[in-house]
Amino acid sequence: MTSTPAFMDECQARDEICRVGRSLFERGYVHATAGNISVRLADGYLITPTDACLGTLQPERLARLDAQGQQVAGDRASKTIALHRQIYEASASTAAPARCVIHTHSTHLVACSLQADTAADGELAADAQLLPPITPYFVMKVGRVPHIPYHRPGDAAAAALVAQTITRYAAQGSTVRAVMLARLGPNVWHRSPAEASAVLEVDLASVDVDNDEANDELATKTWFNTPAFPKARFESTSVKALPTAGQYEVVGTLTIKGQKQTVTVPARFTEKAGQGVFEGKLTIQRGAFSIGEGAWKAFDIVANDVVVHFQLTAK
Repeated sequence: MTSTPAFMDECQARDEICRVGRSLFERGYVHATAGNISVRLADGYLITPTDACLGTLQPERLARLDAQGQQVAGDRASKTIALHRQIYEASASTAAPARCVIHTHSTHLVACSLQADTAADGELAADAQLLPPITPYFVMKVGRVPHIPYHRPGDAAAAALVAQTITRYAAQGSTVRAVMLARLGPNVWHRSPAEASAVLEVDLASVDVDNDEANDELATKTWFNTPAFPKARFESTSVKALPTAGQYEVVGTLTIKGQKQTVTVPARFTEKAGQGVFEGKLTIQRGAFSIGEGAWKAFDIVANDVVVHFQLTAK
């Protein structure tokens, strides 16, 4: 069962919108006054003002709207709030309910869109995708990007198509976290503006070694201490393509039992039956994460090196 993400505190959301907006601007992902960011609050919305530069946002000037989308404070809200609200509503009952939506006019993605839209003579198919699952980072961070046919900015028909697309994919058991508006730019959503890293969490209580007694022992303080540290977490910081086709090197931070280590993960990416599959293995030293304490701290009975095999599939 997927838990519903909590709503952000308004003060925190204001600061985070400004921080992420500045980061996007400084890295060249948005230009001039293009792009916008919104956050869904427990009782309404925050969104960047119309014609605002994301690089110079001020927390107190962000537009504040009530739950019905009516503005109650701040500078004039971007008209794209109508589209953002459709995304929030359509995704609410899916496995990926949105709490933040970011829209940019990404130069490279618009170029991809122009090429695909031109090749289709402006008649994109209902199931059109902007890109195939060609890299593991794309699979982990986004998964799929439906390509929405061109409509003029602010057109209610585009917002309706986006909502229908989210609902259609959810009915098929697929999670969508982004769409590409043809010739315009991407809309990406997640739990907060800062959700820009690929994150994998593993419920340590799910570890099964085919022995009930051993499984119970693994949950104790000596080993995983799952009551205090229920999850292992890997957050990527970079992905590098290797010379061999389909081979990648993923660097990130692995956290187990509150201990953090930088790890490098060799992985292979393939496409099977139209789905992207990302698989590989890495070796960790259990001692670095305090896995096995007391009498089990030595490595004469249980080795220090532990090999972890994984397989991720973009559904």
